[in-house]
Amino acid sequence: MTEQKRKLFYAMFIIGTVVIVCLFFRYLLPFIFPFIFAYWITRLLLPAVTFLERRLKIPRMAGGTAVITLFSIVLGAAAFFLFRILISQLEAFLKNIPIYEQLITTCIHSVCKGCDQIFSLDSGATRQFVSTNLSHVFDSVKTTMVPDLTEQAMGALNKTICFFGSLFFVGIATIMMIKDLDSVKELYEKSRFYKDIHSILGSLNGVLCAYFRMQGIVTGIIAVVCTAGLLLIKNDYALLLGIFIAIFDAFPILGSGLILIPWGLIRLLQGDFYQAAILITVYLLCQLIRQTLEPRLLGSRIGVLPVFTIISIYIGIKLYGIPGVFLGPLTLVTIQTVVKNYRHYFID
Repeated sequence: MTEQKRKLFYAMFIIGTVVIVCLFFRYLLPFIFPFIFAYWITRLLLPAVTFLERRLKIPRMAGGTAVITLFSIVLGAAAFFLFRILISQLEAFLKNIPIYEQLITTCIHSVCKGCDQIFSLDSGATRQFVSTNLSHVFDSVKTTMVPDLTEQAMGALNKTICFFGSLFFVGIATIMMIKDLDSVKELYEKSRFYKDIHSILGSLNGVLCAYFRMQGIVTGIIAVVCTAGLLLIKNDYALLLGIFIAIFDAFPILGSGLILIPWGLIRLLQGDFYQAAILITVYLLCQLIRQTLEPRLLGSRIGVLPVFTIISIYIGIKLYGIPGVFLGPLTLVTIQTVVKNYRHYFID
């Protein structure tokens, strides 16, 4: 085979790998993810099942069922108490709506007054402009957003039902995997594709660990920065809000800017320049930390340059939506690993 043909076949192989991997993550992964999740749970619970089998002589099937049942009860109880707290807070919020309306009205009046002073407008000009536009906004909400929200609520209900149905299959699959894991592992190791598949899965496992470790480090640092900033402005809920903003910042489309920037602008228009400066500075520090550490921490562990990591996240969001934040780098590493494993067939 000539050098030119080798290069052509190699280019075709790379293009084919990119297409197949993207199609797999886009269309096939949702179908097999419950079973991947079941495998992770199996690996998590297997030591307890092995202990029951070896020390207490409990059959693996019975021990697996007992451990999974206990695990499900603990998770269910935690979810129940969390849901109960959320419901109680929602009830408190609904009861205090008249108070919040008064606070919002006062805040709008203060902001409008600040705008009149900053831009040298006639007294009440900004308030009249805001009132006129708010009426149009409310009319638009009634005619467009309310029907959309109703449709989305039905979609969310269907997804919730599907989610609990998937959990049922995850539980059954976990019990079956605990029972037959050794047999499946033996068949897997005897496969002629074992080395290739094992190499790819090993790399992907490294990406998973690197990603969650990176998110934990970056989110922790941002939580400290946000909490410190809120303590400087003497906020009574500095720790709680700092943690919430840090978690919110982990979502690329949302981000801490949706909280800190409006908050800072409101304080600026109210004439509180100190708090406004602190809030905007905290936001800029959050962006600097995430944009600096995220590609470095993730890229150094998956063997991808930071610029390619950012590109993969962007393309992943375009292809897969919000999950693309994770699936983008995962797709890139999968393509890179497959090409690296089979590169020797095309290049000496």
